[in-house]
Amino acid sequence: MKVVDPPNMQSCDGSHVDALATFVTAQNIELYKARLATEANLGRRRVLLELLANEFAKLSKTRRRVEQMKVDLS
Repeated sequence: MKVVDPPNMQSCDGSHVDALATFVTAQNIELYKARLATEANLGRRRVLLELLANEFAKLSKTRRRVEQMKVDLS
């Protein structure tokens, strides 16, 4: 897994919170994908797949919230 710097936290409009949430979610997705690739136990693989699904759902919600903020600000 590659190391990535977190997003710039200087924004004062609240978008930095969504940027950080997206960053953390993306990092979790990469971690779970890496663990899934090496896990042999089917029970643990099932749990990792569920965790991945939850992270993708969070990412989708965050993106919808950002899009709504853009609409509200325009």
